[in-house]
Amino acid sequence: MTVNTLTQIFFSPTGTTRQILSAIGQGINADEIIGYDLTPPEKRDNFQLALDQEDGLVLLGVPVYEEHVPDLIWDALNRIEANGQLIILIAVYGNIGFGLCLKELETWAKRVGFNVIAAGAFIGEHSFSHKGLPLAEGRPDMEDMRSAREFGMSVLAKIQHDIPLNPDIPGYLPPMSYILPKNSPKFFAHYAEADMKKCTRCNRCIFICPSGAIDPGTLEIDHSKCLHCFACVRVCAPSARQIRLKLKPLVKSALSLQTRNRKSPEIFI
Repeated sequence: MTVNTLTQIFFSPTGTTRQILSAIGQGINADEIIGYDLTPPEKRDNFQLALDQEDGLVLLGVPVYEEHVPDLIWDALNRIEANGQLIILIAVYGNIGFGLCLKELETWAKRVGFNVIAAGAFIGEHSFSHKGLPLAEGRPDMEDMRSAREFGMSVLAKIQHDIPLNPDIPGYLPPMSYILPKNSPKFFAHYAEADMKKCTRCNRCIFICPSGAIDPGTLEIDHSKCLHCFACVRVCAPSARQIRLKLKPLVKSALSLQTRNRKSPEIFI
């Protein structure tokens, strides 16, 4: 079997998941690539996909939030209908852990009719990373991208040689996850409200926000929607939005300790 069509589906507020999927796609080298970006809220709201291409391969990638798949994309994912297509599952995390993300994707994929052929956990810069607290800074880097391309080539070889499916995909929660409440990032960092003295009203933060949490008029953040992904900080040229930690010495120390050792991508094939 060859891969004529590769369908890429991704949620990528800061672009790291998209980068990884692009590199994997290069390794697969399909004749045609179809992309579905579930990051903008309006694209998720109207998203539906019924797959009927027998020779297609699907590549799905999401970032890890609190050891899980981000809640706000489940509705869109559940509107996908598969018919036995092969799927690769990708989780991208900030050098701490991918938790239950891949297991949750595996359960979903099988439920909607996919056959899981492979999975991978790759590293992207942590959402809390900023000047003074570099957390997996610059990742995915060249080595990560090379690993992603090689992973794509390995999946292609598995398809071509009809190697059996059912990769052994792990899932676990670190002890701290049982202690922390849901939406715990809000306890460790302030919402990235705009400093209107610096703001130039370019509105890039509005367009980049994956949850539609920024008011177009006031530029204030709806705290009930905010993911603490800090995509708005990444695109703010005048630094009107910044990452400001709560309990700074404690949080900085804990995050630095957890991300001190460079983690490598893990693949399950």
